[in-house]
Amino acid sequence: FLLTHPALVQARALMTACEIGLFDALADGLRTTDDLAADLAADLGTDAAATAALVDVLVAMRYLRRRPGAHDTVRLTRAARRWLTRNSPPPLVHSLAFRRDEWTWPAGLTDFVRSGQPLDFHATMSAAAWARYQAAMDDLGRLCLPECWRGLRRYLPRPDGTPRHALDLGGASGTYATAFARARSDLRVTVADLPDAVALATVPDALDGRLRFAAADLRTADLAALDPEVQRYDLVFVSQVLHHFDAEACRDLVARAAAVLRPGGVLAVQDVLRTDRPDPLPALAQLYFAFTSRSGAWTTDAVQGWQREAGLTPLRPIAYRTVPGVGLLAARR
Repeated sequence: FLLTHPALVQARALMTACEIGLFDALADGLRTTDDLAADLAADLGTDAAATAALVDVLVAMRYLRRRPGAHDTVRLTRAARRWLTRNSPPPLVHSLAFRRDEWTWPAGLTDFVRSGQPLDFHATMSAAAWARYQAAMDDLGRLCLPECWRGLRRYLPRPDGTPRHALDLGGASGTYATAFARARSDLRVTVADLPDAVALATVPDALDGRLRFAAADLRTADLAALDPEVQRYDLVFVSQVLHHFDAEACRDLVARAAAVLRPGGVLAVQDVLRTDRPDPLPALAQLYFAFTSRSGAWTTDAVQGWQREAGLTPLRPIAYRTVPGVGLLAARR
């Protein structure tokens, strides 16, 4: 009961608070008033009694802190300020907005277990859902970005005036490609992703000429033809893609990615990694991706095995501390 009923209400309360802008309304600091709920309701265009009930839940969840007294005083806790306002560094507001799209998906889990037929959400999302999905991936991508770049930059040759080239497979939100290009002025980045994802991508003016997007189905694309000016890359980055593909498609993609590397180049796979330990997050990821996208989380041994088959030498795995369960598996040609 405690793992189901309360969890549903708490999840929806948090999503609703973000959707109506409640955390943003409190971002300036303490809010003191004779009638906090009425004051917030007036700002947010909501019902006062319902808003009061929502505030009570958020206080109990420790996203808001209340100091009772002559006036009703409430403020954001550290967790809410860190993650749940639009100015949070980085925010998770867009990720929570995408939970509305995901909300109905688990209703089909029983049918999936019985039939084995997955949801395959990439093929069924509307244009509006694609936009929310890309924004959510941008939020989540920023969580991993600092650890990811610390791991990757050691594999790129030091700047010496020679142009470097990177290929980002599946990164159409642009989070990583933009960060890589800004961090290294000698780096040109090509991003390849599905047409619906690429259609939403924009190139910052400062990166014009060093960042480009190509529409492609990664299961069949000729990676050497994605950028007519580049056929070999110093870095191929594959982030959160392999869990959408079956083993044969993963093996094939890794082989094609290895084939477009320059000698000494690196193929880096960032993904949720399944372990033999009974950890809940990787186990849930395995079920989630099997249900929603035909595949599931892969083990370090599986990914490194595909890298070796492609003629690459796996390097030391990096397990992220920021997002437990996610890691970086690099291999050099």
